[in-house]
Amino acid sequence: MQLTPPPKSAPPPIHAVATLVSMSALTAGFFPSLETIDEVATIDTFTRSVLPSGTLASSPAALGCIRIAFAAAIFTLSAVRIGNPDGYQIVIPKYHPGSKLRPPASGKIPLRGIWTHATFTYWSWLILGFHFLLSGVIALAASRDAAEDLIGPLTLRLALLTYEISAPTAFLVSSVVKYALWPNALRMGGTKAAGVFATKYALMVHNANVAFVLAEACLLGGIPVEISHIAVAPVVGIAYVLFSWIMSGRWSPGDGPQFVYFFFDTTREGWYASAVQIVLLAVLMAFYGMFSFADEVLAHLGENVPVRFLVMFASSLLVCRFRN
Repeated sequence: MQLTPPPKSAPPPIHAVATLVSMSALTAGFFPSLETIDEVATIDTFTRSVLPSGTLASSPAALGCIRIAFAAAIFTLSAVRIGNPDGYQIVIPKYHPGSKLRPPASGKIPLRGIWTHATFTYWSWLILGFHFLLSGVIALAASRDAAEDLIGPLTLRLALLTYEISAPTAFLVSSVVKYALWPNALRMGGTKAAGVFATKYALMVHNANVAFVLAEACLLGGIPVEISHIAVAPVVGIAYVLFSWIMSGRWSPGDGPQFVYFFFDTTREGWYASAVQIVLLAVLMAFYGMFSFADEVLAHLGENVPVRFLVMFASSLLVCRFRN
């Protein structure tokens, strides 16, 4: 029996709102200009292969087909997930003792339809799919000598920016699941609570995302992630924080406000809500920086195929998880 009822709402404290506004302003101020984006977002960027010769060499047509296949896999899984009438349930562990929130009576938040994509994981997943669709179309158009006529600057910019956002984020998402969310669910509720991470859908979005990105970076086109564009890293994070605030009262109305990710809790005292945003910003930028650095290392490997496969294998072991 609860000694105190849960709050009816969980508005973010003023300092958290100010932090989000400040982060948004800094991101906008340092966002790369169209000129600097266009220097990288060229047709050549999406049609060249990191392995121009040998058995694994990829023509523009091959690059296009593989990327379209990746996009098809991503969007097919999403469509099946959305179309499943049962949806799935997110286990809400016990909140921190300093929180005013209470977990739902069932201990879970049901997500159905479009709301199955309410997690940051699925946001990253869809952005990655959008990138592969665009970059695949660009490569296929170039293989038909039609890129100059069919592909405009906006398409090239979006293809680059969606990759620069989603490629590092794929590693972030999988790392958070492997080292934080999955272990926390096991600790709080055992294998039953952690079962949501072991479903075929969860395993795909938490592991195939990394596999697709590694294939692109190591074997296909090696689309660059420019360190000078690092201001794009926080964009989706800022949007998701705002989304979490707006949706907190809608997930389980009878049980009070809830957060899909417990660390976005806005009811804890002190500067916690602002600190979480700052940590999120730092983590997003750190993963962007690490991915950009790895990109540079891969560029210096040339056509050393065994080492490229070793990088793929080691990276997968580092961030992927398949069972309890």
